[in-house]
Amino acid sequence: MVPLAKGVHGTLTKACKFVQAKRESDEKIQRLTSTMAHMLESLDAVKEIEKIQKLKTIVELAMSTLDSAARFIVYYTRFGFWKRTLLVEEEKEIRELKQTFEFLANQ
Repeated sequence: MVPLAKGVHGTLTKACKFVQAKRESDEKIQRLTSTMAHMLESLDAVKEIEKIQKLKTIVELAMSTLDSAARFIVYYTRFGFWKRTLLVEEEKEIRELKQTFEFLANQ
């Protein structure tokens, strides 16, 4: 009976070690999934940074366009009515500025 008990004890000991090893593997998988979730949260932060960069670019373009429009208006108003009727290129500039402002408004 003692050899049988030793054999059963040995088998149960091996089974217990196997189960413990699998439990440790399961815990490692759990830590891995936790790390993955944390990494995904970090990606959301990167998306926010990209949004902030896009917003910064839009604001810079808006300020530049506002400056160009203000300079154009000052230039345009220096001419009298009859001289302004002869200006052809100004229509193009007005159209481009308007399109830029419309683009910015839709961002």
